[in-house]
Amino acid sequence: MEDQGASSLRFDDINNCEVDNQVDGADNCFAINNLPHLIFVNILSYLSVEDLGSASCVSKYWYNSCLDPQLWKIIKLKKRRKVDDKVLGRVTNHGSNASVLDVSECPNITEDGLIKALWRCRLLVELTVVRCSAVTDECLSVIGKSCKKIKSLDITLCSVTDKGLQEFGKSCTRLEKLIMDQCRSLTSESLCSVARSCPMLRWLSVEYDNLIGDEGVHEMVQSCPSLERLQLNSCGITSQTAVYIAQYCKNMSVLDLRRCSTLTDDMVEALVNSCQYLKLLNLSLCFHVTDTSLKYIVSKCRTLRSLYMVHCKVTDDVLCYLSGLEAFLHCVCNLERLDISWCQDVTDKGVQTVLKGCPYLKHLGLVRCDLVNDETIADLTKQFPKVFLSTVLTEMNEMCKRAGCIPFFKP
Repeated sequence: MEDQGASSLRFDDINNCEVDNQVDGADNCFAINNLPHLIFVNILSYLSVEDLGSASCVSKYWYNSCLDPQLWKIIKLKKRRKVDDKVLGRVTNHGSNASVLDVSECPNITEDGLIKALWRCRLLVELTVVRCSAVTDECLSVIGKSCKKIKSLDITLCSVTDKGLQEFGKSCTRLEKLIMDQCRSLTSESLCSVARSCPMLRWLSVEYDNLIGDEGVHEMVQSCPSLERLQLNSCGITSQTAVYIAQYCKNMSVLDLRRCSTLTDDMVEALVNSCQYLKLLNLSLCFHVTDTSLKYIVSKCRTLRSLYMVHCKVTDDVLCYLSGLEAFLHCVCNLERLDISWCQDVTDKGVQTVLKGCPYLKHLGLVRCDLVNDETIADLTKQFPKVFLSTVLTEMNEMCKRAGCIPFFKP
C-alpha cells in the first residue's frame, strides 16, 4: 500500500504559492505573525518535514520562516516512498546544517542522489539508512570523507562489504554507535578495522551475520574500552567471545548473546563476575545454560532489570531455591522483565515464587511453559494486575484486543 504520509510532501508547490502576508481581522484577534520570530520558528520546529512544506504555502512570511536553518537540523524521511533524488536534494539544500538524517526504506533514492545529499550535509552526527538500496560501498566512503563528525550510523539490511566499512572507519573516528544488523557480506575483517579506527565506540549491534566471529569481537572489545552495549544475536561467535567480554568490558550494561550455542555455565559465571553493572542480559537459545547460570546472575548482577533465558534449562528448583536467598531480595526483586519461555520444566509453583519475589516485575514470559496451567495464569493475572503474563493465549488476546476482536478467554 502506498505511503499516505509521503503524498503530503509539497515541495513542488512551494514556488507556486501566492504571496499574502496579511491577516484578516488582525485588529480583532490574535495574529500569530506578530509573535517574535524566534518563538514562531520554535513553534514550527514541532512540524514534520511534509508539514513544513504545507506551512510554507501560507504566506511569504511563513515561507521564509520555514526555510530557517534551525528547522532543518533533523531530517526524518523514513518510509517516504515518494521521496526521490529531487526531493532529497531540495530538503538537504535547506538542511545543509542538518545533524540528523534518516532515509530508511526510501526505495526511490538512488546511489547518486544519496551521495550528493551526503556531500551537502557535512555536519551530520546521526545517519540512519535501514534497508536503503542506495547505500553502497561508495556511499560509505563518501560518508567518511564528508561527514567526519558522525557519531551514529545504522546500515541495517544494506548491501555493503568490508571494503566500504573500512573506508568509512578511516575518517569517522568519533563514531560511538554502529548498527549493522543483517549485513551478511560483512566479516570480522571490517569489525577489526572499525575497532582500530573508532576507539570511542559505545554501542555495537551485529545480528544475523555468521561471518562475524570471535576474532572481530576480540579486537572490538580490546580496542574500545568505552563499549557499554553489545548485541551479537545469531552471529558466528563461540563461548570464547564471552571470555573476551569478561576480560575487557567491565562497564557493560547491555549484552545480547542469543544463539551462542557453545556458551556454558562456566562462561556465564566469568561474565557476571566481571560485568556486574549489567542492566539487560539476553542468553536466549543458549541451550547449555542451566539453573547454575541463573544462580550466578542473581548473586552478582545487582543492577539487572531485564533477563531473557528463553529455551534455557531453567527449572522450578532454582526459582524456589533463590527465593530464600538474600541475593534474591537485592537483585531479582528489582527485575522489571523476565522471560523464561520454552523452559518446559517450570511449573505453577515456580511462577508463583517469581511473582511474589519480584514486586517491580512488569512482564513475565511463559510462552510454551506447558506445565503452567491456564487456570493458574488466570488467577495470577487477577492477583498481580500490573504484570503481563506472556503465554500463547495472552499474546493472542493482546492481538485480538488491538484488532478490536473478542478475546479467546477472559482471565
